Amino acid sequence: MNKKCIQVFAAFVCFVSAYANAADDYRCAIEKRISATTEAPALRTVQEKAYIGKQFTVERATGIMAGALQNAFSNDPEIIDDASTGSAYKVVRAIKQEEEHIYGSNIYALIINEQEKSSRKSFVFMENDVVYFGNCEHTKLGR
Repeated sequence: MNKKCIQVFAAFVCFVSAYANAADDYRCAIEKRISATTEAPALRTVQEKAYIGKQFTVERATGIMAGALQNAFSNDPEIIDDASTGSAYKVVRAIKQEEEHIYGSNIYALIINEQEKSSRKSFVFMENDVVYFGNCEHTKLGR
């Protein structure tokens, strides 16, 4: 191969590699849960059993979370940073009372630290006044 072909091939491989990484979804494990509200010890124990050690997935193209933690209900969340520039992957979802015929409103925010060099990416997820922490790894969800 000539030098020009090698350069084009190398650029193509870099493009495909970057695209494949950007298209990967996430599988995440919850390691810690904190509530801003003081919880009774019995309630805290129940909540920790319900979430700590559990998993959820994130469809990177849509920001939809499924599993132990969720953020999509009547409409989809909004990706505000897809981490294509080496920053964190960020998704938000706000539900107004009139949207869901619920009491009050709800806010959900997910940040996955995609810029971390490790294959494990730390995350933080806020659901109103409760915050979850853990780690995510790239995966391919069956689509």
